[in-house]
Parts: sequence; structure tokens; C-alpha cells
Amino acid sequence: PFESYGDNYYYYGGYGSVPHCREVACGHYCEGDGFCPGPPSLDSNTCDGAYEMYYKDCPPEPTPAPTATPAPTATRAPTTTCRASCDQTFKLILKTDNYPSETTWSVTSPCYPNSGGPYSQRDTELIEEVQICGGQNYTFEIRDSASDGICCGFGDGSYYLELNGNVIYSSDGDFGLGETVEFFAPETVDNTTTPSPTVGAYSGADKQLPCPAGTFSGAGHFKCTDCSKGKYAEFASSSSCRDAAPGQYVSTTGASEALECPPGKTSGTAAVECRNCSLGTYAEQPGSPSCKLADKGYFVDNEGASNQTKCKAGTYTNAEGRSTCFPATPGSIVPFDGASTQDPCDVGTYSGSGESACTPCANGTYASKPRSASCKLADAGSYVSDDNRTKQIQCANGTYSPGPGASECIACSLGTFAADKGATKCEDAAAGSYVDAAGSSTQTKCKKGFYTKTTGQSACLPATPGFKVPNEGWSSDPEACKAGETSDPAADACRTCPDGSFASTAGSSSCTLADPGYYVSDDGDRTEPIPCEKGSYSPGSGADTCVKCSPGTYTDAKAQSVCKKALPGEYVGREGLTAPTQCDSGKYTKTEGQSTCLPAEPGEYVPTPGWLKEPKKCMPGETSGSEATSCAPCQSGSYAKDSGSPSCKLASEGHYVSDNDRTEEIPCDEGYYSPGSGARECAKCPLGTYAKSKKAARCEPARPGWYVDEEGASEPKECERGTYTSDEGQSSCLPATPGSFVPSDGASKQEECARGEFSGSGESKCETCLSGSYADKPGAASCEFAQAGSYVADRTKKPLPCPIGTHAPGPGLDECIDCSLGSFAAKTGAKECELAA
Repeated sequence: PFESYGDNYYYYGGYGSVPHCREVACGHYCEGDGFCPGPPSLDSNTCDGAYEMYYKDCPPEPTPAPTATPAPTATRAPTTTCRASCDQTFKLILKTDNYPSETTWSVTSPCYPNSGGPYSQRDTELIEEVQICGGQNYTFEIRDSASDGICCGFGDGSYYLELNGNVIYSSDGDFGLGETVEFFAPETVDNTTTPSPTVGAYSGADKQLPCPAGTFSGAGHFKCTDCSKGKYAEFASSSSCRDAAPGQYVSTTGASEALECPPGKTSGTAAVECRNCSLGTYAEQPGSPSCKLADKGYFVDNEGASNQTKCKAGTYTNAEGRSTCFPATPGSIVPFDGASTQDPCDVGTYSGSGESACTPCANGTYASKPRSASCKLADAGSYVSDDNRTKQIQCANGTYSPGPGASECIACSLGTFAADKGATKCEDAAAGSYVDAAGSSTQTKCKKGFYTKTTGQSACLPATPGFKVPNEGWSSDPEACKAGETSDPAADACRTCPDGSFASTAGSSSCTLADPGYYVSDDGDRTEPIPCEKGSYSPGSGADTCVKCSPGTYTDAKAQSVCKKALPGEYVGREGLTAPTQCDSGKYTKTEGQSTCLPAEPGEYVPTPGWLKEPKKCMPGETSGSEATSCAPCQSGSYAKDSGSPSCKLASEGHYVSDNDRTEEIPCDEGYYSPGSGARECAKCPLGTYAKSKKAARCEPARPGWYVDEEGASEPKECERGTYTSDEGQSSCLPATPGSFVPSDGASKQEECARGEFSGSGESKCETCLSGSYADKPGAASCEFAQAGSYVADRTKKPLPCPIGTHAPGPGLDECIDCSLGSFAAKTGAKECELAA
């Protein structure tokens, strides 16, 4: 059988095609994973390519269909000579299955072999007709390349053969790889003679007919027989009936199919009816060949079951085929459904019968071993911790457990203790001792200053103020302090009253503080307070001395608790005084309790003694020094804008203060300046300078090309053409020197005339030299004329001598004159021509 795709089948079709299952022939198998690309080979162990399934056990080899030979009409020896023409008709009536391309056939004899297939028409009845010769033996062979015939799992194919209109063989198509049929063609055709029916057929009126499904026949039968109960014939032309397979049944005769047993039932071979699965077994699928045993952890508690049931938590089965589940035994559990084992309860837990979970031991109980069915109570003097219920533990020192079943020990209460482990009760603390914490294992003696007179105390009583307890473990009343002494609570000794206090009787709970205005001297017996003298005071209770009044205060009577403050306009200059003093003129106090008089600040003044308010302020334009009794006007060149000014300010640069109004400074006007502070008036800007805006601290010098020719100017003037200034701060412009010129206004330099030009003084441009004159250097103040015997050809260069044959009789010529007829000049530079001799 195959391992995943059903019994006896393999995939056929190869990679890239739609796979389908084919029945593997007995004795063949495929190995590996994937698809078989074709049918297995008869003579090899494996198929080619990649495969998926195994064919393991072969069923019993079926009896092959017998070779059918039609009943002869006459016995004749076959003709050995082939005839020229053949007039008998052989027909193949073929119904194809779902894979017609796998089907081929042939008809062979010594004469004229024929064949057909493969086909393409699926599930179609086809008729193949062949003319054959009489007197010959023939062999018909049909083959299926997939070795699964043409019926059953992959279609409902079949075929039968006719010779001259008579059926000589029929097949249900269940022939595996193939089958053969041998027959004899008679010499002549006798249409009146009907051959005997072949196997699986019966005789009709004029020919043999196939037995219908549900019936069978042997060779030469004239009727078909119904299959008995438990058997069936699925196809027509069956020669025998098949047994119903395990898991199937046939309850009637003449059946063409076996029915599957329903879920919960099964059957043996050739069953007439199905039987219920017994207790502990089940059958999930229809047609189950046997009932399955219930798995471990499952049960089947009724006959005819189609499924198994999980054991519920708390129950289990440890073997297959159980009809009931076992309850978990006490001390064990089954925590989940479908369990095949039980788990032991851990220490500290227990369980009863049929439990799915262990129960923790209750408070005060324990289980020291696994698989406990119950927990034990803790003994008296012991307990079981909630964090560990696997054992009991003795109560620790300072705790006890009075009875069994404790989950914790009780701490000994205050005033009691337990010295040993495992105590069932606590002891009271003795008189003179105490236990101040719960859970104590010891008692403690009262320390000095404390006592107890009874047992079972959680604390010692402190000695009250005025009493003492001198020793530890004291169990009687405390001792009283003597007169003049006292004590704090819980004192082990008495003490003298503190400084500033007194005690008049013995056992005083406290010392009394001296009242305000009184004191208790450190040197006295501290029984009575003493009043403070004049000039001193005692501000609070408990003074051991009186304090002198501080500066600014005084007392004029005894037993004072506060000192009086000096009134405004008065002061007390040192400590311990009994009266205040009035402030002098120029000084004041505006609040009480002052030790000195305040001086009037600069800008203020106090005109009379005993002044008790703010000093007067000086008027604007006035000021004063410290402790002033009056104000004075500001000095010349200074001012005081506000009243009470502590000083007068000097006029700042660019400003002045008028002697007629010293309350503000005034800015200098345009053209005026003030170079420093404290000016009474502003000065005019000198020649060559100007002040364009007010508040000038200095005058600006006229820049080169400009000038200022008057005092107090607010703007400079621009030099005109022909004039210039090369330095700043000039009061006039310089004229251009001869040989130079200034071409534009506001010039800061002059320019030289070029060669061939000249200029006089103060010119804005240069003139070209006249004809016959020249200037061979730049910056010429005038041009020179050519002398007699020479001429000026280029006004930028010196004159040239007249060439031979010419002359220049006078100065200032720009060319020489040719000698006239009858005269000549034999040398250059001639002034006159000579007459010919």
C-alpha cells in the first residue's frame, strides 16, 4: 500500500502535468518522494525519476481471464495458404476509460496482421472493423500501458469481440497490463449456426449476450446466475463474483456492488452484515476493515462507537483498548485531559481520589513526603510556614505555640518572654525588670532613673521631676531631691537649679525662672530674684544677670524688663544711660531709638536743633555739604538741575552755564564750541574751522579744497577753479602757480601744464604755445620764440636750424624761407641769404 495517497496507487503524469493516481500492478513498486513519471517496469525494482510511494504487499494473484475460444461450428484444420481476398468481418466494440491514450490492440495471423490505438476519446464507445480470411487461427491482444486495464478506478471501460456478427468474447476491462483471445475463422460463414456463449455471456435468440452486473456465468451457459449474499459482480460479463472486502458487506443476492460499513462497525471477508465495534474499540471511517483500539489516555464505553473519548482531567488509562478511565489514586493527580499516566503530588501538597490538581496543605499542616493523601497538624510549640508546608518547625526563642495546627508562632507580648525554643507559653518579667518588645527571649533590668514595682511590665516608670533612682533594677519608690535642687524626668541624680532660676522647697518638680526685670545671681542661694538697677533691664524670664540698655535706649527706674527708646530728634549715645540727648543743628533723627544723630546729606540742610523729620532740600541751582544748616549757589560754570542736588555739575563739552541761571547747561550754537567742562560761555570757531551743529566740543578744520575765511562759521566754502588748498584748516585758497592749473572747484592740488602749453597765475586751464614758439618741458609759465636762423616745427621741442638754402631773418618763425633767385645759403641756420657773386 502507499504511505499517504491511498492503497495500491501511485502518481502518474510526471512533473508539470496534472497528477492522477494509477493502480500499481502486483509485484511492482515505486520508491522515493514526488511523482512517478510513468508506470513501473516489470523487470526493475524502481521507477525512473522521482517517486513518492511504496507498493509493499501483493494481494493473492488473481486468476487471469481464460483465453476464450468460441465454440467451433466445425472442426477444421486451418488453411495454410493466404487467400487473395478476405470476406469475413471481425469487430472490436471498445468503450474507453479516462485514459484512452494508454490502450492499444492487435489482431495477428499468418496473413494480414492489423492493429489500433492509442485513442484520444475518453469514455466513448468505439467500433473497429477488420476484414479477415476464413480458415485461419487468429490472436487478439489488448494492452494498457499503465498496467491497470480500462475499468475500475479510472473510468468504466470494457470491450467485446464479434466475428461475422456473433459475440465471441466480452471483458469488463479488468485485465491489468493486457490479455489475449485466440479464435478461429471458419472457411465459410453459416449464419444459421450460433456459436456457444463464452465465459461471462449467455445465449440470446441470435447471439450471445454479456451477463449483467450482479450476475456471472461460466463457458457455454445459457443463463446468468445471481451473486450470492456477501458477494457481488461490479461489471457486466463477469465470470465470477467477488467477495465483499473487510469493512464491506452485501446483504442481498444479485448485488453489483459492496456497501461500506458505517462508522462504528466493521466486517470480515464476504460479510452479509456489519458488526458493532466492541467496548474499548471504535471505527471512525465508513468501510473500516477493523476496529481500532482506544489509545492510551482515551476510552470507548459503548459498542458501535465511531470515535474515542479523552479521559477527563483526574482520570487516565495506561493501556490501549480501555472502556473506562481509572481515577487518580490518593496522593497522585492527572492534570489534563487525555492522560496516560498520573503524576505524584509534591511534598507540601496532597490529593484525594480522582483529582486533577494537588491541594496545598492547609495553614498549620504539612506533608513531608510526596504522594501524600493528607497533611499532618503541627505539634504544640511548633508551626508550619506558609512558604514551606513540607515540615514543621520549632517556635523560635521569644515565640510560642499553645496548641497543634499553628501556621505561625505567636510573639510573646510586651512584658513577657520565652527563653527557650519550642515554648508553649511565655513568662512575666520580674519586678525591677521589663520586656519592651514583642517576641523577646530575655527580660531587661530597669536602668538608673527608672523603676517597676510589679511583674509583667513592658516598660520601666521614669522617676518624676524632683525625684531620682540612683541604681538599676529599682523596685521601690524614687528618692526626693532636697530644697534648692530639682531633677529631670528619669533622673538618677538631682541637680542645682540652672542659672536664672530658683527652688524654694524639697522635691520641687522644677526650678522657677526669675521674672522679667529680675535676676538670680550665680553666687547666691538661688531662692529669691533681685530687681535690675536703673540703666539696665532683664528682657525675659530666667536671667542670671541684668543687661545694660544699649545705645539709643535707656531706663529711668528699677526692675524694668525693657528699655525706653530715644524719641525722634533725640539720641542715646552709649549703653547704660538713664536719659536721652537732643540733636544739634545740621543733624536729625526721624525715628526713635537712635544712638547717634544723622548728618544732613549734601544737597540738604537742618536749620534748627532737635530736628525730628526729614532735612530740607536745597533749591535748583543750589547745593550744600554734609551737616549743612543752609544752602549755597552753584559756582560759575556749574549747575544743579534738581532740588536736593548733592553737588553742582560742571557744564559738559559743547555746553555752558549762564551766570544768570545755574539750574541747567545750554548747548553751544552752530559756529561756536566749548572744548572742556565748566564753561561760562561758548567761543567762536577760529578762521579755517567751523561747527556745523550745536553742542560742539571742538571745531572741524576745513578739508583740502575748502576754506573758512571768517570766525564763528557753521559751514566751509569750496575753492573756485584756478585755486586750491592742499592742507586742511585754511582760511583762503591758493592761486594756481604759473605753469600749473586747477580745472575744477574744491580742488586739493594743482596740475602741471603739458609740454607745448603754458599758464599764468590762478588759471583753470593751460594755453597752447603760439606759432613759432615752444615749451619743451612741462610746467612752463611761458613759451620761447625761435631765434633768427631757426624755426619751430614741434611746439613741444626746441627749434631746429634752417636747412641749407633757407634762412630765418627774425625770431618766431614756424618754418624757414627759401633763398630767392640770385641768393643762397651755403650753411644751416642762416639768418640771411648771400647774393650770388
